[in-house]
Formats: sequence, structure tokens, C-alpha cells
Amino acid sequence: MFSQAAVPLGFQQISSLSAAAGLTLPLGAQQAEGTSCSLSGKQLTVGGTVTGTFAVGQTVTGTGIPANTLISSQGQQSGTWLLSNACTTESGEAVTAYQTPRVDFVLLKAATENISWRDDGAAPTATVGMLMQTTDEPLLYSGDLLAIQFIQVSASAVLNASYYQNAG
Repeated sequence: MFSQAAVPLGFQQISSLSAAAGLTLPLGAQQAEGTSCSLSGKQLTVGGTVTGTFAVGQTVTGTGIPANTLISSQGQQSGTWLLSNACTTESGEAVTAYQTPRVDFVLLKAATENISWRDDGAAPTATVGMLMQTTDEPLLYSGDLLAIQFIQVSASAVLNASYYQNAG
């Protein structure tokens, strides 16, 4: 199936497809952590005990932070960072920053029921989008992994996703 050697980066199973959902990219090595941080809109204020270094391009996780949120730039004040997604207002939260590995492609398979998908940034519906049937071969996808979204065609659909990086 692969034309060259590939390094597996992680597996994800998505079972909440009653509404359009995207992929959650695998996280790489932990780069930094703040034990008492504040979030407001797209601003992260790093506080508490800080280990490592927060930097532009890292993926951040924590309470109130949407999946696939990146540090987009340093804020105007020391210890502040602007994020790619708006967050729930939180204070005193632990926030971890990861270096996200380069994902070259993902292998996608509808496991239990048919799924509809789109990769143009618009949400699919059960009747609008590309149909992925459970009987189809796995889909090898190398497009924009942040734009692709999925929705179940029938209740209880499950999508399996395996992430890869080209070796070398």
C-alpha cells in the first residue's frame, strides 16, 4: 500500500461522529509545561512552575484548549503567547506544549458504519460529501489534515485513523 518506508506516528479511533468532526493530530515530544496558566480567548499566560520552553509552532493541550491548537506568536508581555484557536477562559490550569511531528499521510477506514467526509474546510452531512463505505479499501490521505472533517451516515459509525511520516 505504501510506495516508500513509513514511520507510524499514532492511531486514533473516532466514535463521536453524530456531528462533523476533524482529526486530532498525534503529539510528539513534550517541550514545556506550566503548572498554573491562564487562558482568555486566544491568549495563554504561562505561570506557576514552568519546565522547558514554550515556542511558536508547538501544539498546546490543557483544560479549555481545543484540539490542534498551536502557539502562533509570542504575546506583547513576557510569558504570554497567542494561540491559533480561541479557548475557554480558565485560570490556574496546567498547560503542556508539544512539538508536533510532521504527518505526511493518514490511513483512514470506516469501521462499523459508512461515513461522509470533506476536505475543503466545510462540514460534511450524511448526504453531502465523499462517501467512505465500510467495504471500501482504507483511504490513504495526504491533504490538509486540519481541514478534513467526517460525519456518520448511519448511527454508531466509527472511523479508524493511523498517522505516518515518510522515512528519511
